[in-house]
Amino acid sequence: MKRKDIDHPPLQKEKTLSPVQFAATIGLVGGTLGEGVLGHPFRVLKFRQHLYSTGFLETIRNVRLSHISNNILPSALMTGVATSLQYSISKLITSTYNEHYVTNDTPQSISLLSGATSGALSAWLFCPQELVMTQQNHNCNRHKTFFEVARNLYKQCGVRSIYRGISANMLRSASCSISSLSLAPYLSEIFDSPFIGCAVASLVGAPLSQAFERYRAIFHEAAPEKISYKKATQIILERGGIKGFYTASLFRIIGVLIGILVLGIIKTKEDDIKEHLEEKISYYL
Repeated sequence: MKRKDIDHPPLQKEKTLSPVQFAATIGLVGGTLGEGVLGHPFRVLKFRQHLYSTGFLETIRNVRLSHISNNILPSALMTGVATSLQYSISKLITSTYNEHYVTNDTPQSISLLSGATSGALSAWLFCPQELVMTQQNHNCNRHKTFFEVARNLYKQCGVRSIYRGISANMLRSASCSISSLSLAPYLSEIFDSPFIGCAVASLVGAPLSQAFERYRAIFHEAAPEKISYKKATQIILERGGIKGFYTASLFRIIGVLIGILVLGIIKTKEDDIKEHLEEKISYYL
């Protein structure tokens, strides 16, 4: 008597996240919680100090809770998506390099290039968000919603009006991404602490990015009118001299530092997070 072959169900392949997918997830969660939610008050304070050229304490005294809470949800979501895009593009570049040259060690030059590229691309996509938020802090727009301000700008000069200051914004974001994606992990290994590494990285990258941030603020403040870098430099110097380039730098450093620290904390637990996510994906899919 022949034994009948028993049909065994095929083993289900375990679902895994690719490095790019995982980097995008980490960026989305960390960016939304960090700079998007916890750093949002400092972003509003930064915008208002740029616009009114007031002192640190005077800016805090003049701000209201309605200013802080205004558009926090769309801002947090856009910041999370922008950070997710930065992390995924950076990981894609480094992974492609490592696969092509069959190595696990990414040169520092490639790490810097990936950080700058990812930051510039995300800034290009999300420049309208920064511009609209700057315009909203004007007295004439303070009672208007995010979409009302965006619609008014679009009606005046079309798509070009919501991309005023794109070059300064891309340079600012590129320098910030180099700090968070390239310098922070490198310095964290040197200091053997993600917190110290992230703090030093944010301070190192702050001076250059802050100068571009000031230009971005002037261009966005003047929108939909287009002004040159020469005219923007004159406005900055008239308002505060050389120190004018670093107006609101403290608010900016605090906001960026919060964002980098949150992402640094998440990255210290990335193995556990990845394992948990893959278990959930395998369960539901």
